[in-house]
Amino acid sequence: MADHLGIRGPLSWILSLGMMSLFAFQVHHLSQTYKSLVKDRILLSAEVMHEYDEKFVLPRAMPLVRDASTMTSPVEEMIGPNEG
Repeated sequence: MADHLGIRGPLSWILSLGMMSLFAFQVHHLSQTYKSLVKDRILLSAEVMHEYDEKFVLPRAMPLVRDASTMTSPVEEMIGPNEG
């Protein structure tokens, strides 16, 4: 590449090292940005699933029920189910 620009000798190595350093910085920055994006997506997904569970899944899985039983007379309570 440097030979096409008319640059020869040690200057071409310095130019090549500079270009490689710039490319390495760009790749590093891109990988860090992608890592941050993945982390943000995981956190957002976890929060959405938590809210979904709180508002839709748990109320339907464990509904509040009221026990509506009838009272018996005190005599029936004293006799017991197998004695009468």
